[in-house]
Amino acid sequence: MTFRWLLFFLGPLTLWSATPVLAEGLSLVALELPGLTNIKKEGAYGNLYNALQAEKIITGWEVAPILRAHQVFLTKQAACIAPSSEFTLAEYNVDPENIAPMIPFNKVQGYLFTAPKYRLKAGQKPTLGIVGLGLIFGVEQSAYELVRIATYDQLLYLVGENRVSAAYVNYPDVNHYPEAMKVAESFKGEIELRWDGVDNILCWKKHAALRNKIADAVIAWREDGSLAKMVGKYYITSDK
Repeated sequence: MTFRWLLFFLGPLTLWSATPVLAEGLSLVALELPGLTNIKKEGAYGNLYNALQAEKIITGWEVAPILRAHQVFLTKQAACIAPSSEFTLAEYNVDPENIAPMIPFNKVQGYLFTAPKYRLKAGQKPTLGIVGLGLIFGVEQSAYELVRIATYDQLLYLVGENRVSAAYVNYPDVNHYPEAMKVAESFKGEIELRWDGVDNILCWKKHAALRNKIADAVIAWREDGSLAKMVGKYYITSDK
């Protein structure tokens, strides 16, 4: 799985390693994320962006891998980026004064799954399984030995079988893995919410008029239930 927070581990130098070739004058560049938005402009979040284009609120949008999408936005080749958050601004020293108010459209949550019967050997640190190279919020990483797992299917199987002592699981990302969701729903260990965040559409302040049109549409679709239908199983309205 391509993990949404990969760029924060690779750092700013990696960000500028290539020049994206995308359409000029984009209203929005979207991060490619499994289940949420793919390169064919499909997926839960793709439904939202397509609806914005169908209503002629945005004139064009493209999908790019995580690093590339951020390069497009930070070099101002696109008016807006999604999903994004305050972490993008902080990591790349973007002055918040240059950014219009963010448009929240879905929750993001990080849960700690603790194995039901994991046994530590003397002097051994507990192991924490994560998918990809993502940031972990609400968990003291130094207390664990990190184990990187390819998919949530594998990760939740391992913690359920007491092969790793704990697993850090991001929602809505995990919803892309049906087998992982089955394991999560029948999990016998402890499940604890450690981070409660937000996916936003983020726009440059000079595009405030566009930002306001997008915000008006998102608010209206949230209130009439259309947003929940667009995002489907990936839409988070409350804790697990």
